[in-house]
Amino acid sequence: MTLTLGHYGLLVAIVGLPLGLVGLYLRALAANVRDYQRTTSQRLDGHKTHMENQEARLRAVEQGKVSHADWVRVVTSQQHSLDTTRELVREMAGKLDATLGISGSLNRVANAIERKTEAPE
Repeated sequence: MTLTLGHYGLLVAIVGLPLGLVGLYLRALAANVRDYQRTTSQRLDGHKTHMENQEARLRAVEQGKVSHADWVRVVTSQQHSLDTTRELVREMAGKLDATLGISGSLNRVANAIERKTEAPE
């Protein structure tokens, strides 16, 4: 049996065409894999950048954190300022009482101010 041109055409149709289609499919699959790898790499880079930003923010917070001694110093200073203000209000109440005789009203206002500042928030 000798192979004729028709036999070669049939052989190409039976073997060559499916192999060609498989080759094209594999090329498309390889392109999809490369796109997926590129996208995944970009996402990982984005996450890495986000984590670096978060670490930088955390370092900034740690550096800007107030120590216990500083906190006590500020609270003491504010307490002293509040005590000074209370003394001034009492002194003004005494002077107004002496000049105008309205000590009852001022005492109520001063007591209300003291209660408001001493009440926990």
